[in-house]
Amino acid sequence: MFKNAPTPQEFKEGEDAVIVCDVVSSLPPTIIWKHKGRDVILKKDVRFIVLSNNYLQIRGIKKTDEGTYRCEGRILARGEINFKDIQVIVNVPPTVQARQSIVNATANLGQSVTLVCDADGFPEPTMSWTKDGEPIENEEEDDDKHIFSDDSSELTIRNVDKNDEAEYVCIAENKAGEQDASIHLKVFAKPKITYVENQTAMELEEQVTLTCEASGDPIPSITWRTSTRNISSEEKVQCHPRVSGLWKADLKHLKSTPDPVLFGMWQDGMWSSVATVYPATSLPEPAWLWSTQHPLTVGWALFPV
Repeated sequence: MFKNAPTPQEFKEGEDAVIVCDVVSSLPPTIIWKHKGRDVILKKDVRFIVLSNNYLQIRGIKKTDEGTYRCEGRILARGEINFKDIQVIVNVPPTVQARQSIVNATANLGQSVTLVCDADGFPEPTMSWTKDGEPIENEEEDDDKHIFSDDSSELTIRNVDKNDEAEYVCIAENKAGEQDASIHLKVFAKPKITYVENQTAMELEEQVTLTCEASGDPIPSITWRTSTRNISSEEKVQCHPRVSGLWKADLKHLKSTPDPVLFGMWQDGMWSSVATVYPATSLPEPAWLWSTQHPLTVGWALFPV
């Protein structure tokens, strides 16, 4: 009579499994273990051992050892044979791997990013996620920031911003154990000019400082240009950072106007009403006032000095 022979009996892959089967009889029974119709002892596999209490030990049990084992009790003096089939299940601890260990995204563009982990094991592991060690709940209906796939192997973060930058961990768990994998989400911020200080300078003033503050991640580099061209490093301009994201430019010996030109009228074999002027490209823009003792006629000429 079988007193203690539960089925199924579950074990973790890799451990030393002991399959329990207690047979109660007035006479000592002979116990024979069979797997797939064969006596396990006849397999000559040193991992299979019948213990002194007639339990079957399988050292370092494998997934391939899973199946139905028959505990057969014989009382030879009476010619009695009885058996009990025991289902052996081998659970495999999960393995999990992140498809990408580092994921990049850009903030404030309405962008979504998906973090993915692939897991395996038996029984099929359940997945959960943490952000910087804090659980991300899957059941919160009002959370439109985090979207999970049906098996939670994928986590989608919507409308990525700088606050989403963190260490995310996917955790695969089943009754045999758990394993996790990390994904670092790096969120970049587009450069943004946060402060510009305008300056007014006189011609040939010794020095003027222009300040430009910018934010971004990574820290943006800043170049300077006029309305028509870039300012090269060979010019009398020094650009250097003062603090993170803050730059200034020192412009020395400024020349606020280009070369002068002559305006005049040819009359009676000579130039009259001659004036030296600067083109209206200086800052601030000049206002012109003209006067002459003689009427002006059409026919102006322009010559550089």
